[in-house]
Amino acid sequence: MSAGPVLLLDPDPHLAPWLGAALSREVVGCRSAAELLERAKDGASFALGEVEISGRLDGVRALGEMRRWGIPAALWTSMSVDGLLPPALQEGLELLLTKTRPWLLEEIALALELSEEGWRPGIGKYLSPSAEILGTESVEGIGRIGTLCRTIQSGLEGVHREGRRLRLVLDELMSNAVHHAHGEAVVEWGRDASRHVFLVRDGSGALVPAEAMRLMDRHLRAEGLLDPRGRGLHLSRIYADRLYVTVVPGQSTEIAAVFWNAPGAHEGFKPVWLLEARSAGRN
Repeated sequence: MSAGPVLLLDPDPHLAPWLGAALSREVVGCRSAAELLERAKDGASFALGEVEISGRLDGVRALGEMRRWGIPAALWTSMSVDGLLPPALQEGLELLLTKTRPWLLEEIALALELSEEGWRPGIGKYLSPSAEILGTESVEGIGRIGTLCRTIQSGLEGVHREGRRLRLVLDELMSNAVHHAHGEAVVEWGRDASRHVFLVRDGSGALVPAEAMRLMDRHLRAEGLLDPRGRGLHLSRIYADRLYVTVVPGQSTEIAAVFWNAPGAHEGFKPVWLLEARSAGRN
């Protein structure tokens, strides 16, 4: 259940009513950081918005203030977010979403679902209701990963069947999961009309989103080439069309890699999604 409207910080006065209609939610537009802060005093279920409105990073700082008030918040910007990881870390922002052409509102809807209802395991939340679930396998050790990659790809059609990008992402994500889960993880894969999704989940919940973002920033700035950690997520984000990392501390780390069925289906910059969530049913 939502506890108030979604607050949108954006200079476009037409965007909030359009977004509200698209999401079937009450969305209140705010055209300045000060207005966002004032509106939030009456309560909000979520806040999202641009990086800058009238001053350098004023949107980032205002959304960080939402986080400090206990309101889930995310950037939603037309800018590249690759250079924004340090200020986002400072403000406690874990979701750096991007505006695409055409719009990819599923990301906002998923962020709202996870913040309000909590996390549930499974690939379904990343796919449409008419999706086809193609398989689920246990990853019981490093030695099985090569065979699993070949098995998964051999059952696919089109560009993904022989795709080297997909092979690299599967290998990196499964290897990381087995390492952190001390030997066992799960891989699921499925497709709908617009995408294939490959999900890897371990039962450790040991990944710390803030630390993962710090390491990702080092790799983006070419300073992490010799770092013992962080390479797998960095490469997976490069080669997948979308990468969603959701952690329930002490319970699960779930990473979903999305590959569009049609290359270039959504034009724009990639997001950074490194979210700490609660398990569904827990306050």
